[in-house]
Amino acid sequence: MMSENFLTLSFSPKTNFITAQWLRPVSSQEYRHGIRIIAVCITTLKAQFALSDFSKIDTPPIDDQYCTANFLKTALQGTSLKRCARVLSGSASQLEAYQRVMAEATNLPYQTNGFNSVEEAKRWLLESEQNCETEHVCDVNMATSSQILRKTLQQYAGKAGLNYTKLAPDNGAQVIDTGLEVLCNTDFLKISMDNCNSLVAMRWLQPVQSLDYRHGIQTMCHTLSQHQPEKLIIFNQRLGVISLPDQMWFSNRFVEVVSANRTRRIAVVTSQDSLQLLVHEAIDKNIKSKNQLYDPGYFFSEDEAMEWLMLKEHYKHQN
Repeated sequence: MMSENFLTLSFSPKTNFITAQWLRPVSSQEYRHGIRIIAVCITTLKAQFALSDFSKIDTPPIDDQYCTANFLKTALQGTSLKRCARVLSGSASQLEAYQRVMAEATNLPYQTNGFNSVEEAKRWLLESEQNCETEHVCDVNMATSSQILRKTLQQYAGKAGLNYTKLAPDNGAQVIDTGLEVLCNTDFLKISMDNCNSLVAMRWLQPVQSLDYRHGIQTMCHTLSQHQPEKLIIFNQRLGVISLPDQMWFSNRFVEVVSANRTRRIAVVTSQDSLQLLVHEAIDKNIKSKNQLYDPGYFFSEDEAMEWLMLKEHYKHQN
C-alpha cells in the first residue's frame, strides 16, 4: 500500500522563496519526517525565505514540539535563511504550540513570525507585493527518503540553473553501524570511528549501573582525546536514567575533555522517556554553564541526528 502524501514543496528561484504546505492532519512520525524534509530543502536550495502552511494539521503533541524546536534550532544554523513564516489554523491550541516551539528555539539566526493567512505571510516575508509564484518541487510521504529527495532536488536545481548545496550521501544510521572502525565493543557499549567524516559514535546497548556508566564515559573521553574528532554522536535510547551523582560527574568530566579537544558538533539521540529527557536537560544546562563551546543537538531519531551533523558540515564547505 502506497503512503499518502502529506506535504508538498514549491520554490521560486527568482525570490529564493520556498513554501511547504501541509495537506492533511498527520501522525507524529509524519510530522517529524516532514520537518526534517523541509530543513533539507531549505539548506539544499539555499532558500532565503520560507513559508510553512500548518492550517490543515492538528496541534502537534508536546514531544513533537520539543523535537521540532531542537531540530530547527540546530539544523538551520548557518544557512542562507533570512525569514520564516508559519500560517496557523487560528485555533488557540495551535497558537500555543507555535509559541512553545518559538520559546524553545531561541537565538535563531533568522526572523520568524506566525500569521493567519498565506497572503499576509508572503507580504511579511518579501516586504512587498511582488509576484512570488512558485514552481512545484516535490510531494512528500513516508516513503520519501533523503536519497530520493536529494536526487529530486538536484534534478530540479540543475534544470533551474541554481547554485545548490551538494549534500553528503544519505548516511543516516547505517553509516554508524557499518563500515566503521570499532574501537570498543562490550555487552553494554559500542564506540566506533568514522575517519572520513571525523566522527566518533558512542552507542549504549543497555541500561547500566554506575560503575559501568563511568567506565564507558571514561572510554569515550579517552577516544576523544586520542582521535580528536570534529563530530560526536551519542545514542542514549537504551541507556535508561542515570543517577544524580553520575550526572554531575559526567558534566564535570565532559567539560574537561571537550575543552581540551576540537570536538565542537555533538548530537545526542535520546528516547522519548520523560525522565531521560529531564536528565538530559539538567546535564545540558550544567555543561553549558561551564563551557560556552558546548552546543549540542538533541534528537529522537538517529536519521535526524546524522542529517543535522552532515547538513552543518556540508553547508560549511559549500560557502
